[in-house]
Amino acid sequence: MQLVVGDITVTVLYKRVKNMRITIKSNQNMVILTMPNNYKIEKGITFINQKSDWIHKNLDKKLIYTLPTNFEMNQSIYIFGNKYPIIRKETDKLSIRFDKISVIINCPKSTLDTQIVTLINKFYKQLVTIEVNNRLAKWENKLNLYSNNWYVRTMTSKWGSCNIKTKRLCFNSLLAKFPIECLDYLIIHELAHLKYPYHDKDFYNFVAKFCPNYKLLRKTLKY
Repeated sequence: MQLVVGDITVTVLYKRVKNMRITIKSNQNMVILTMPNNYKIEKGITFINQKSDWIHKNLDKKLIYTLPTNFEMNQSIYIFGNKYPIIRKETDKLSIRFDKISVIINCPKSTLDTQIVTLINKFYKQLVTIEVNNRLAKWENKLNLYSNNWYVRTMTSKWGSCNIKTKRLCFNSLLAKFPIECLDYLIIHELAHLKYPYHDKDFYNFVAKFCPNYKLLRKTLKY
């Protein structure tokens, strides 16, 4: 069921749980309230009101890096933490160009918004590929840890990975939305796995030597 509390639209789910919890789906701008089966809805409304400031703060944070879905309107996207307006121009072929001031999307009039989203995601992949290529060797030398190869792809559940046996690293193309420091952190994080396979105390102590503000950057990536 759905209810509106103030200016917040909430989807309510009743489940076999002990306590209420709020989940925010960033890709759908959705607030979900999970409640124990025996709780009355009034209790849920009170809970939402108590958490309204937190909900608004996190909704705003999550929407910052979400791609637009309607490119007929004035829209913008983030590139390495900075916001740039999208300028759509009618042309014969679909292409994208970034001039450091705006993102120019050239496209036929019949181009679907989904095609533009695909184009932007490919553009993000190109950006991350360029930056990893520029930065990886520097961090390998600083950490004295070296990969065999790496690649960039779009992922939905993690920002990077490290195959310890093959020493192959992977980076999420969507890192192009976030401040460049986040990419540096991911490079350090994945290289560190070549020395410390698990996320234990030794691993994070090692990461902290080269990225003292890694906790803040992790929070930024948990949008």
